[in-house]
Amino acid sequence: MQTATPDSLRGRVMSLNMMLMIGSQPIGAFFTGTVAAHAGAPLALTIDALICGCVLAAVVAYGPSRRGLRTRPHTALEASGLAPT
Repeated sequence: MQTATPDSLRGRVMSLNMMLMIGSQPIGAFFTGTVAAHAGAPLALTIDALICGCVLAAVVAYGPSRRGLRTRPHTALEASGLAPT
């Protein structure tokens, strides 16, 4: 992410990244703890898993190729040695 960001925006992008990665954990812990206290841990973790699945589905459905960005998955596969021959 740092190398793909212009120098003039790098600090802002990295601060947003840190805020989302580190700042969202206490919110999720509060939500999970509240649901677990009222309905039990299995239900809380099931709800968390469903939320993660919905977010993953949204990212896959509206990923970079949907926004007009080109992706090159074959390049990554070739670099990792997993490309089909």
